[in-house]
Amino acid sequence: MDVLNRPRRSSAPSLNPPRSTSRQVSGTGAAFAPALLLVPIAAGVATSLATEGIDGVFWCYPAVVLSYFVLPTGAAAACSVAQLALAAAIVDRAVGADPAIRLALSLGVVIAVVTVMLNMRGSVQRRLAEEAITDPLTGAFNRRHMDACLRTAIERRDRTAEPASLLVFDVDHFKAINDAVGHLGGDDVLKAIVALVAGRARKLDVLFRIGGEEFALLLAGARYAHALAVAEDLRAVVERAGLPGAGAVSISVGVSEVRRGQSASDWIEEADAALYRAKRWGRNRVAGSAPGTAGLMRARRGEKRIGAFEPI
Repeated sequence: MDVLNRPRRSSAPSLNPPRSTSRQVSGTGAAFAPALLLVPIAAGVATSLATEGIDGVFWCYPAVVLSYFVLPTGAAAACSVAQLALAAAIVDRAVGADPAIRLALSLGVVIAVVTVMLNMRGSVQRRLAEEAITDPLTGAFNRRHMDACLRTAIERRDRTAEPASLLVFDVDHFKAINDAVGHLGGDDVLKAIVALVAGRARKLDVLFRIGGEEFALLLAGARYAHALAVAEDLRAVVERAGLPGAGAVSISVGVSEVRRGQSASDWIEEADAALYRAKRWGRNRVAGSAPGTAGLMRARRGEKRIGAFEPI
């Protein structure tokens, strides 16, 4: 039985961060306050159209542009279309259909151009935000994003007692791999391992590249025992993979479950210490620091069943 107890995903790591580090303000309440600014503006535009006719139409253009900066895009578009319809109706009644059609077309062009520009800006901002937290080589998240995610997991643990575990792993004898296949081949090995791990992870798990050949996997909601089983599964998957050009490749894994009141740096240090203990055991192993104890656990090599860990 699959120790991860979950369906496998695509082998390619996602490049689209599922969780943004920026605070997202949503809901009608957030849009309500700036929308109040449009009330006197809309009233002024309507009054100008009603009293000045065609001359009052020009106030529609700045009002349309302003609406996109104080309202969500959908609400701004609806407000702009309403202004367009109102202005066209007043102009049609005052001076005829032809000026009304020209007004509608010109306002429509303004609405379209502003919408396209804001969408382009939003796309660039999202891409820059992703690049700021993503490792460009492997597609895993970077250390900056890891620090933020660990702080969030710790806060959730302290507030709601929700567990979380951290797996820190690196590629065994990576320098020898680089010497054998070259740096580009070594890069391919790292990308392949990230793809293997991402293919076994759940959507709520987050994979990071800490630096060089060292990575971390944050398991949300995972207790220590389950994290050990996941780590052993990942170790076995990589060992069996036989990566192209590099042959047999293995990883060593350190596991730690966050404790109440523990800092992010202490949590990483604990998992890192377990990783180096696994390396001292001979590599291609899993080691874990049990929560609340100083005891470390070892996976017996060649043992396939869940729970194949013994204290040392």
